[in-house]
Amino acid sequence: YFYEYKDSPLIVPPFNEWLYALPALFIGLSGSIIALKFLLPASLFFLVYLLVYRLTKSNDDIADTWPVLIASVSTALMVTLGFDFVNYKYLWNVFHGGAASPIIWSRIVNPIVGAVQLFGFLILLEAIMSRRFKYAYVCAGLLLSITVGYFFTLGMSLSILGSLLLIVVWKKEWATARELVYVGVIGFVFSIWYWIKIFLSITGTEGSLVGMRNGMSFTHAPVLNMALLAGTLFVVLSASIVYFRKRIFPHPKSWVFVAALLLGSWIAFNQQIITGREVWYGHFFQYTVPLVHVALGVI
Repeated sequence: YFYEYKDSPLIVPPFNEWLYALPALFIGLSGSIIALKFLLPASLFFLVYLLVYRLTKSNDDIADTWPVLIASVSTALMVTLGFDFVNYKYLWNVFHGGAASPIIWSRIVNPIVGAVQLFGFLILLEAIMSRRFKYAYVCAGLLLSITVGYFFTLGMSLSILGSLLLIVVWKKEWATARELVYVGVIGFVFSIWYWIKIFLSITGTEGSLVGMRNGMSFTHAPVLNMALLAGTLFVVLSASIVYFRKRIFPHPKSWVFVAALLLGSWIAFNQQIITGREVWYGHFFQYTVPLVHVALGVI
């Protein structure tokens, strides 16, 4: 039920599938799937709400919390229920009596499990930035090691982590930079068994076939995603307006975090320009669209 190519070596650990399989031992597979169809999107809603709330109220200098609550709730609703709002052809069809497509988060296993992991990871990164939780880097590293169960969660997490590290090094925030490095090191150490297995599996002709079967292609072509481009232009325009009006950025850590989300999204789509290898880059929209929603909600 969960796997294709059951007679072949499995190069992706079934962490996310076990989230469904373990409850199924007690309540049956149907009960497990039905329960998680509700619990996982609800968890995603809460995580997006919490991330936007923390980013918009990071300095605790906003007297009225209603704007913060409205931004947090509306962004969480956009991520969970308004995913397809970036598709103008789809919206045009719906407004003219066409059928709405199923919500992407209702699919089994992925991308919903990976989305919960990704936004949990982002909340921990925000905790590192704001110095909110002393050992956030340990939890973030452990969570990063689990994302090897879904390549697109791993790719987005690493892209955003790297982007955030570049920005804080440029800003000379060495304590934060050190903990972000720790996140990567801990994630690698606890998933090193996976990387060793991958290294042993991808050598030779059989390894190439395994890679291509899992979506690997070889190209240096750049990718332009329209939703990400629109969100980036909006953020750049907003930053320019704020800077020229005030000459200072309120909530500077929030601006840095938003910049890392967008830069990480561009890297995830276009890292093949340098590496020459990409895995179904079109699938990254599952996470870049929610990240654009978050960036707009925070700004």
